[in-house]
Amino acid sequence: MISEALVAVLKNNSSRDALLETAIEVIDSYFTQGTEDSVFDEPAYLNAFNADLGSFLKWEKLGKAEDATPRLRKTLAINKQVMGRPVGGYPSPRSILQKAVEATIELSRVGGKAHA
Repeated sequence: MISEALVAVLKNNSSRDALLETAIEVIDSYFTQGTEDSVFDEPAYLNAFNADLGSFLKWEKLGKAEDATPRLRKTLAINKQVMGRPVGGYPSPRSILQKAVEATIELSRVGGKAHA
């Protein structure tokens, strides 16, 4: 079901664009030195990895706990909030994604009943 939902999101131009734009924003802001919640300010990056980005990105705890990567977790939390807000009269990115997924679920239900 998850893979079907992801395929539906990626096949729909509006939902694909909403997902990709948000993902690019998260990646861009996290990897841009000087932004508020940059990877370059992560405590573990500075202290445990001595500013070795390659080693930090291979770290098994990357993104898995609040205390391991607080800057990443904050960036993700902010972007989750932003995804729920409509902009300029357009629906929010979250609602665009949700509609694509709901349409897939509905088609799956209808298709499942037809084949049963």
